[in-house]
Amino acid sequence: MSAQQRLIVCSLATAFLGLSFSSHAKDVALTAGSGWNAFDTDREAVRDAGSNDAWADIDNASFERLYFTFTVVTGSSATLSVVDGAFAGNTFSVLNGLALLGNTSAVTALDQNTAPFSSFDQAFADPTYSRGVFSLGAGSYRITGNLTQAGLDGTTPVWATSGAVRVDTVSAVPEPSTYAMLLSGMGMMAYISRRQRRSDR
Repeated sequence: MSAQQRLIVCSLATAFLGLSFSSHAKDVALTAGSGWNAFDTDREAVRDAGSNDAWADIDNASFERLYFTFTVVTGSSATLSVVDGAFAGNTFSVLNGLALLGNTSAVTALDQNTAPFSSFDQAFADPTYSRGVFSLGAGSYRITGNLTQAGLDGTTPVWATSGAVRVDTVSAVPEPSTYAMLLSGMGMMAYISRRQRRSDR
């Protein structure tokens, strides 16, 4: 094998290893109404080849990228909530697979030492913490995200935080036939009411 051929083989092997490495992922199934489900980001710890600022499970030795999965059944809708939690000043992009759903709210990059954290509910109610609410229709979802702004430790950005997601509500969406039946019923009630008024004269 020539030196050029060995170089090509090594390059292909490196590319393959990179692709294999970036495929490390952990899916966590969400249930509507089950509360907050935490994720971490840590640029120093997470070794995702696609993004070092990905939502991840840093407690796992492989630092897997986290995906939150759930299905919204036909005829229903869901509300997905995302919040920064550990420190103020961080923001996230939120993805469904590779498709961008949107970004969490803009916040000032505050000194992390001035923003105590006690619960995700407290953080969600505090505009100092970035948050987002996304309305979702029927379908299957695989939600992940990236840290897009880091809070500060003094003047130094700290590319590590914790946040959480939850599926807040799942509500039935009336079918068109339901609206038709409702309008028909209201029309019938109006007709009966008019006839009764005429007979009372």
